[in-house]
Amino acid sequence: MNSHNKKSITELARELRKNQTPSERKLWEEIRYRKLDGKVHDYQKEYDKQRDFIITS
Repeated sequence: MNSHNKKSITELARELRKNQTPSERKLWEEIRYRKLDGKVHDYQKEYDKQRDFIITS
């Protein structure tokens, strides 16, 4: 990748960070301050358990 492309990607990233949607802003706030409580992971564990049961049956 040449420096022109790299610069364009960096500029795009800065622009996207400056123009976040309210949902994106909230997500990054949650990630940044570690406010996520693991509920997503709990769902994934249950899904994996059900999937494993089906596969091994």
